[in-house]
Amino acid sequence: MGTKWFTKNEKLNILKYYKENGWAKTIKKFEISTPTLSRWKKAVKISGEKALEPRNGLQSKGIRRPGRPKNLNFELMTKKELIEYIEMIQDVKKSLPKSKKKKFQTIWSLKKKYKIKYLCKILNVSRAGYYK
Repeated sequence: MGTKWFTKNEKLNILKYYKENGWAKTIKKFEISTPTLSRWKKAVKISGEKALEPRNGLQSKGIRRPGRPKNLNFELMTKKELIEYIEMIQDVKKSLPKSKKKKFQTIWSLKKKYKIKYLCKILNVSRAGYYK
């Protein structure tokens, strides 16, 4: 199956049809993938209708979602976040988990109080591994 190209007007008509009829009917009728429809919706929401023109989309502009930071940048954190981070370190030190299972249990017990990304960073656990 080859790649099908849509004009800006066709994409707008497909999005209009989607708003009236939903995902399933739109994907079946126009034979497009869910990620494609999702990408068009996001492009219109962020950049307007002009993003649907060829070579004007988010991907062609180099706009990408930022990945998770490799290191925590304390200079960019607010005072409240820094205080929360220090309190979290103190709470984690109380249990000092050794095994992965204990680390995940510690994250589970503290996740309502602190951000999961900070807990995973302190305990050296990937967030993707935690969410599985």
